[in-house]
Amino acid sequence: MLYVEYMKMRYSYNETISRLNTLLDAQEAAFTRTLPKAIRYDLQRVSHSPYADMLEDYLMDIEEIEEKIRAIRILVIERRENLDRIEEQLRASKNLQDRIFVGRFIDGKSVVKLSHELSYSPERIYQILKEMKPNITKYYR
Repeated sequence: MLYVEYMKMRYSYNETISRLNTLLDAQEAAFTRTLPKAIRYDLQRVSHSPYADMLEDYLMDIEEIEEKIRAIRILVIERRENLDRIEEQLRASKNLQDRIFVGRFIDGKSVVKLSHELSYSPERIYQILKEMKPNITKYYR
């Protein structure tokens, strides 16, 4: 039942990608805060942006964010390699559930096509998928 391990690893990989995207959004938001604001002419005094202060704040924030981004990117690469390794093991597996999982959820084949490849009836494939469903839905996103 390698498919459960694959689903766990895929779930953690997706979580890591989500954290990376959050950090990239924070990096972009920090940069956006440094951009000069529009000048208001309707006031008696013309306002201006304290650009130097915002730039210092940006540089301090961006150092932290970039350090986290580097660490997460390393983690993403590591988890992707583990995911690929588990997928190779899953494809080489002789277990019927693993073969059905690869065909149905990784390759996207229909149940009818799987039934012809595996020499089982479509009803039997559906029964096995029903047995696998609790393990799949726990980690499926």
